[in-house]
Amino acid sequence: MNTPTLSSIPQDIDKVLEEVTHKIVDIFHPEQIILFGSYAYGTPTRDSDVDLLVI
Repeated sequence: MNTPTLSSIPQDIDKVLEEVTHKIVDIFHPEQIILFGSYAYGTPTRDSDVDLLVI
C-alpha cells in the first residue's frame, strides 16, 4: 500500500483531516487513526470521500 503524501492529498482535504484527527485524539484518545481507501492509495477522484478507521 502506498503511503499518502502531501502531493496526493489536496491541501483543503489535508487541512480538514488534520483538524478532525486532532479533535478525535483530544476527545477519544484512540490507539490509532488509519486512513484507508482511495486517499490512502493515492487515487482519489472528485467524488471520493475520506475513509478513517479509529481504533
